Amino acid sequence: MIAELLKFSLVKRLTETRTLSIHRLVQAVQMDTMEPEVQCQWAERVVRAVNEVFPDNPHDMATWAQCLLYLDQVQACNTLIEQYTLQFVEAAHLLTRTGFYLSEHASYTIAEPLLQRALAIREKQLGPEHPDTASSLQNLASLYRDQGKYEQAEPLYQRALAIREKALGPEYPDLAQWLNNLATFYHDQGKYKQAEPLYQRAIGEKKLSPEHSGMKTLLKNYARFLEEKKQRSRSLRLYLMALVATLLTLIGVLFLLVLNNATTGYRIVDFGMATFAFQQALANRWISDDPAKSAEVRFFAGIRSNVSVYLAAAIAVGLGIAFPNVYSCFVVAVLVLWIGGRTMRRGRS
Repeated sequence: MIAELLKFSLVKRLTETRTLSIHRLVQAVQMDTMEPEVQCQWAERVVRAVNEVFPDNPHDMATWAQCLLYLDQVQACNTLIEQYTLQFVEAAHLLTRTGFYLSEHASYTIAEPLLQRALAIREKQLGPEHPDTASSLQNLASLYRDQGKYEQAEPLYQRALAIREKALGPEYPDLAQWLNNLATFYHDQGKYKQAEPLYQRAIGEKKLSPEHSGMKTLLKNYARFLEEKKQRSRSLRLYLMALVATLLTLIGVLFLLVLNNATTGYRIVDFGMATFAFQQALANRWISDDPAKSAEVRFFAGIRSNVSVYLAAAIAVGLGIAFPNVYSCFVVAVLVLWIGGRTMRRGRS
């Protein structure tokens, strides 16, 4: 029979993989001759067969070539699982491993329905509180996390951890790794208050030996967390100090204005009025040699020139806030006060 099929190219023998590729027409004819129950049986056999040959560790780069080889078959199995509502654990295991492989290659759109279907099968066959169900929840959460869908990932992470704790107890050695997963999830978002107790609890469990790779990863993540938290606290402290320095600078400038007004007897309402008064005084200066009017010209010239000084000070202070270096901010404050004082003295002389 195989020889006749080969004669009409309805079957192709693949010598390298020692398999047969059957023409789609032959497949369709064979399926039409089967009863629905028989079709379902063969669909289940196909899924189980592909599950046996698909690599167990798709995270290992050495298995990626083999994963790619069976990717079309897995997608066909996914169609069969959906079409015949196949609900057995091996199907979920196959979909999970394929989802891992696709996630490693950033094929999130293809991986998501596979991981969702694997979760649904495990929830139905094993129950919503089974440890393998928790694994499926975490797999799907990691997929959403890689895509930046944190709102969808967070409840899945939390539920997975709760199931693990309830099913295996707080003494389970791998619980520290699950705590680490949720801690790094919050850590990467900058949610330090949520992350810190999870890190501390994971380390405090001490169920993993110091030589365990999981404990090494946990300690490394916690060290990175403490360093970032320290830097964040230091940056906030510098920002507040720079803000205080800025306020002191502005208060000093305001004090110079008030002092100048008090000593000269002028009350400046705003710089617009000052400019107008300056222009009038300047006009009077050209037609009069009165020393008092000459003093007016110099004073209002000082007020007008101070506008640019204050604007420059505001820009400098703004740069100090943007780049919170307290030392440079205080230097700017001293320079502004010094320049302002010199300008005021020139205006009064």
